[in-house]
Amino acid sequence: MMGAVRAPVVTLWLILSSGCTLRGTDYLQSGIGCVPPLADCDGDGSCETNLADTAAHCGACGYACDGISCKDGSCLLDTLEGMLVWQIDIDDQHAYLTCEPPRIAYVPLNGGGHWDNFHVQLSAGLFGIYVDDAFVWWVSQAFDAMDQQFPALFRKPRGAAGADAEEKWRGAAMTEVVAGGVTGSGVTIAWSYGSDLVISEVAGALKAELPMSRAVATGEPSVTGLSTNPQFDILWATFDGDLTRWPLGVDLATGRERPFDVVFADVNEAYFVEFGGGEMPPAPNGRLGRIGWENPPQGPVPAEELVTDLAEPVALVLDNSHVYFSESSIESDVPGSIKRFDRASSTVETLARAESPDDVVGDLDMHGETLAWWVLRAGETPVVEVWKRSKNAYTLPP
Repeated sequence: MMGAVRAPVVTLWLILSSGCTLRGTDYLQSGIGCVPPLADCDGDGSCETNLADTAAHCGACGYACDGISCKDGSCLLDTLEGMLVWQIDIDDQHAYLTCEPPRIAYVPLNGGGHWDNFHVQLSAGLFGIYVDDAFVWWVSQAFDAMDQQFPALFRKPRGAAGADAEEKWRGAAMTEVVAGGVTGSGVTIAWSYGSDLVISEVAGALKAELPMSRAVATGEPSVTGLSTNPQFDILWATFDGDLTRWPLGVDLATGRERPFDVVFADVNEAYFVEFGGGEMPPAPNGRLGRIGWENPPQGPVPAEELVTDLAEPVALVLDNSHVYFSESSIESDVPGSIKRFDRASSTVETLARAESPDDVVGDLDMHGETLAWWVLRAGETPVVEVWKRSKNAYTLPP
């Protein structure tokens, strides 16, 4: 049997320098590696797997779509027709989405099923959602015995069916409720409604009411992003341009261009995205930024702009090595995308891209290796696609 043919170094250099490309198998046998999306997933020394459309190896070797389609290295989990989606949060089994008409839909991450109702809201006022190891949390409106509505923090065991397992804790009495956001750190839950912020300690077993809830801020402009950490700190962004930290109530950054989300990286470091926009005609001018401060912070600190000219970014998540963020492209005439920023090298790579500039890429979340997000497809009837992808997947061309 004839052995593998290895291209001489000079011949290989001539081919590469001429601008020609070798097939994936030739690249691997030449010691260069496979050309994405081709990969050697069975370890036989050839680039036999196309990560772009192989359901068992979608985006990365061993990352499976489990019975659902793989397209461009991402798994299409499900399609929601006739609904709009606001936020998404995931655990190891499901993606939970807050929708309009008001409901929480949950979609299996591992294929084999379609979306179902986790919670149905009879009236408006459902936006933020957060999933921890045991519960799904959300902020919505509720009604008392006098049929007066008030904001409430809800929780329900993950994967539970029906409303019997739901618990709620009342916020301040209001006649009109603006749905808010919610996030947590494992021992605390930070939640907002309208212009009010509340922090609640939730460690321990189920109780009739939260061990402690206290108002953090009232009368704030519209809160667009929330983050908390185990030290009971809260960091929030407002659409008028401030990034503020509690318990001292110190503005860490002011005058930003519509910050939309913010996430703690450490007790004295955070990343944020700002929507930008406002230009006519619309042009991508959003940003990914970073702020660091002394503990305790004394006041506004310079913000480091890491990536500029983004198409209206709206959400971010991070791990020890990267920041992952979504470009919504709500206003810009470019396709929205999911990108990652390398915290060490400052390089930016594209993991997924919408098919059309008219599509809107929305919120995203991460659990383990999985990134999940939604895309609103352009058309007369709302159609929302829910996607997942390995955070270690191959990257797309710029």
